[in-house]
Amino acid sequence: MASKTNKRPGGSKSSRSNKSAKTVTSGTLIASIIAAFLVGYVVSAFVGGFRSSAGSREVSGGSGAPLFQEAPSRTEYIEELEKRTSQDPDDEAIWRELGNAYFDRDQYLEAIAAYQRSLEIDPGNPNVWTDMGIMYRRIEEPRKAIDAFDRAVAEDPSHQMSRFNRGIVLFYDLDDRVGAFQSWDELDKLNPNFRTPTGQTINQMMNGLR
Repeated sequence: MASKTNKRPGGSKSSRSNKSAKTVTSGTLIASIIAAFLVGYVVSAFVGGFRSSAGSREVSGGSGAPLFQEAPSRTEYIEELEKRTSQDPDDEAIWRELGNAYFDRDQYLEAIAAYQRSLEIDPGNPNVWTDMGIMYRRIEEPRKAIDAFDRAVAEDPSHQMSRFNRGIVLFYDLDDRVGAFQSWDELDKLNPNFRTPTGQTINQMMNGLR
């Protein structure tokens, strides 16, 4: 499952973002454009507003499909995952999926707690770091969001969603244009064809924001 935030600009099923607008996602047509994702889709499913570990929100990190397919409702699915964490507290995949489920329900604090547990078991998953960063943005903790995106890049220097979301938070939340454009320039060098949630290339988006 792969990554919501408010200032919208534009993740992977693992984690997502939105100060209310999605973080990899987030912006508005830039802020709207970008706002739609902030960091989060998933599976690195796009880098955009989607859950990194889960599946589809801000540009997220990206981490896989639901572990269980039988639960008829999201509430029951979460209850099943919570039960599994009690039965097997060292199963990283279950904690990650629980974080994704909370992500999808906009239960930010619960998602962060589940992602933190997942990362205690496997600290090297950049998608989970990205999705957790999106959740931090949503609870208006932009510095912690940046720390999470930086950690994602440290774990995987080629990770695109984290760079996109990092730029969104710097530009819209921390008023750091220089840092934002540096992050997006790095992304553009990694993948000139990277598409924002609105379908623009990263270079086109930057030109519109200059």
